[in-house]
Amino acid sequence: MNTDRKTELEAWLEQRSIRLEWTDASGTQAVLKVSSGGGGSADSGHLRTLPGMLLTGISAPGSPNRPSWPDDRFAWLPNGWTNRRTLCIASSRIGRHPEQHLWWISAIRTACMHGVEDGYAMLAGSGMTAEPFVRRMSRWLDCDLVEVRPAPFDPDKNWFQRIADTLEGGRLFPVWVFSTACDISGISIDGVATGMADTVRVIKVSDEGNVRAAVQQRLVHSGDEGSVWLLNDARGTSVSTRSDLVGRGAIDWLLDDGSPEGNPRAGRETVLSAFGAPIVELPEDVDHFLAHWTRARSRNVVRELENERLDRLLFDESFESRGAIGSLLSIICSGRLVAGSTLTRDSTPVISFTGVALREFRNCRVFRSHLGRWDFELFGIAIRKPVLQKLGARQVIYGAEPVWAELCETDRPFFQLSRGEADGKAIDWREEQEWRLAGDLNLAQFDSADLLVFVPDRETADRVAGFSRWPVAILPAG
Repeated sequence: MNTDRKTELEAWLEQRSIRLEWTDASGTQAVLKVSSGGGGSADSGHLRTLPGMLLTGISAPGSPNRPSWPDDRFAWLPNGWTNRRTLCIASSRIGRHPEQHLWWISAIRTACMHGVEDGYAMLAGSGMTAEPFVRRMSRWLDCDLVEVRPAPFDPDKNWFQRIADTLEGGRLFPVWVFSTACDISGISIDGVATGMADTVRVIKVSDEGNVRAAVQQRLVHSGDEGSVWLLNDARGTSVSTRSDLVGRGAIDWLLDDGSPEGNPRAGRETVLSAFGAPIVELPEDVDHFLAHWTRARSRNVVRELENERLDRLLFDESFESRGAIGSLLSIICSGRLVAGSTLTRDSTPVISFTGVALREFRNCRVFRSHLGRWDFELFGIAIRKPVLQKLGARQVIYGAEPVWAELCETDRPFFQLSRGEADGKAIDWREEQEWRLAGDLNLAQFDSADLLVFVPDRETADRVAGFSRWPVAILPAG
């Protein structure tokens, strides 16, 4: 960035009581500081350093080959930048009824799942066509999400401080784009997002419009070949537009969704498909597995309606995301079991397994009225016992109150009362043959010989297999 532009940006921020401090010699990264006083310049009062960084070019940190923004445009990254490569899914408008374009939804879902499998974070832009679906998939897949957002045309220091004070944190990385010279609404968020991402998967391109211009810009200016992939599907992109973009360097990819109206599979460089795990019988040594069954999840009424709509589009019209199958899909999509301590006496988060053989589950299923839930649900995952033992899984220590009092701190996460009572009926918790593992569990470390997914019937197995990296087994009839 030349000296005149640096001076202009510094003056623009100074008018808003914000000081700019450059953190690199090239003038592409800086931190922002605001005065805590009631007004005046950034020199008055105590200076507060705002979180994150400011970028003066479209390049993401560590990605110097991206095209440059015009000199009047900048971005503030209050939560910093993800440490993963980023994948942007771009698409022209699909209309008001995405349910009429299931191939399009399938392409987004497939691209997200394979992207996370390959170690990518998702990158989307506010108002982009695929953004609601990408945002929802990032939650299912438990991955980082970089979200490009337009800032107000004339933000003051209070706006910057409010954003800093309300950071959502976690795995969300907002990128606020603003301009010193024009209304930010005139800036193509599609162009910013496709320019910042390491890899771009393009689902649909109209013959004219922002997405085609953004993809062309990326292909012309990007210094990394093979980073833009265009879905080969006449339902989304005309032959002439596809030929133009492929001629500029885009790479064809096909969606293998198993449908008869889908694309031909031969003669293309790359084929992406759903995982398509095999459906198998329970292995003969199933007694050597420990099982974790899934339950319906708690409700979040505020976002429930929109999330349910997206889930039904992304997965299945009959899909119930709060049910046990929804919990199971969440686990196999994210590749992670999350530990908790809600139902254990110790505060250490643990994951519970049972040593009861899977073939016995149907006979063991019981409703716990005092907890409002079923035990031995017929959906879940099973992992070989010796593998879990190497990771620290232990049998639960059953006993009465005096046993708890005698346990050391390291043993207490594994304690469970041996007997209880509910609705006037005695409960022997030892029948659950419980095992526990402290902390979250990354399922990516298990291959198909050590982990299997179990479901109650063939219909469910067919639905789940497309999202699973591991074999799916059907529980035998009781």
